[in-house]
Amino acid sequence: MVPRYVIRKAFAQVTPAVAWRLLDALYAHDERLLLASILAVCTAVLGYVRTGSGWLIWWGALSIPLAVWRLWLGHVYRRADMEPRHALGARFRSWLIRAAIGAWGSGALWGAASAVLLVEADFFAIFLITVCQIAFLSGGAVRNSPVPFIAHGQTLLICVPLALCCLATGDWYFIAFAGFVMFNILASTVIIRAVNQQTVTLLQANEEKSALAERLEKTNRILKELATTDPLTLLRNRRSFDDRLVAELSGRPTGHPLSLLLIDVDWFKPYNDHFGHLAGDDCLYRIGQAIGDCCVGPDMMAARYGGEEFAVVLSGL
Repeated sequence: MVPRYVIRKAFAQVTPAVAWRLLDALYAHDERLLLASILAVCTAVLGYVRTGSGWLIWWGALSIPLAVWRLWLGHVYRRADMEPRHALGARFRSWLIRAAIGAWGSGALWGAASAVLLVEADFFAIFLITVCQIAFLSGGAVRNSPVPFIAHGQTLLICVPLALCCLATGDWYFIAFAGFVMFNILASTVIIRAVNQQTVTLLQANEEKSALAERLEKTNRILKELATTDPLTLLRNRRSFDDRLVAELSGRPTGHPLSLLLIDVDWFKPYNDHFGHLAGDDCLYRIGQAIGDCCVGPDMMAARYGGEEFAVVLSGL
């Protein structure tokens, strides 16, 4: 129904994450759909009471299943698992097309109400329906503005039949009103564009803020890891060991065992002096890796205590 190139063009300037957020906005306002349905039913009932024309009842009745379907779509969309959102694939197009069908169906229904200008002579009924059409047009333009081609399509489906029916009456007042309707199309275009740009700008700012917060959290994790890791042996450092030991001693129930191993490498200084500091560093690294490989699990922690000294905390042993 909607060509792929139209969808690509509509979201060419935004990231997939922002495009999904724009789609979320289309399914976010159930209360507006409910109010629009109530407006259509009330308009049909008042028009029928005024004119006695049965087609108005049928017109109002058609709006009910359409509104129920759109409300059901919104409910299903919000409960569905829409992850991941890194691409605009078939699932995105499917939900976008459903939103377009719902919006354009409502627009076509209100556009069909323009027939009141040709088949009814009661001025109140004509005035009532045209005013409600303009009201629905304004609300639909704002509601569907996250995806402009949907909003523009709904606007045309309402305004074009209304303008044509005004011209078909041959009455100069309605012909002048047709000009107002065409002007309303231009005004709606400006409104849709402005609201869309504001929405996109806000969503892009939120996306950048979220990305910045994620990078900051990742950087903090890296800094914390560096602050608690010995750069030579890649074991925990003295500070991390002291914190773990304090936590074990302060939060340990009475009678719960705790073991502490202090390991000192004998004859390390003569070895370091004889073979050089690089060889000494490599020796400490290998010893640290051997100790670390033996301390697997959350109840064990190996650390470099200082120089050629190592420490191991064994919780529960």
